[in-house]
Amino acid sequence: MSALEAIQSTLALEREAAYSNKTGGTSEGNVQAGIDTKDVSNKNAITVTQKDKVSAAIVTAITLVVFMMLAVWMLI
Repeated sequence: MSALEAIQSTLALEREAAYSNKTGGTSEGNVQAGIDTKDVSNKNAITVTQKDKVSAAIVTAITLVVFMMLAVWMLI
């Protein structure tokens, strides 16, 4: 058990329970939140170029080669 975990486990018992509507919480929920939006466009749209695809393929190939080398090393 780490020191931080030991300290937190003893301090957690001294805290009050989380607030709810019955115990003083003031936040009101809205089950319709986000449903009435009219904006359907993706604001985070990106364009993937051929250069990006080649870079991803190279990184994937290097990762697979390293993984296979480590697997062989573990078997030997």
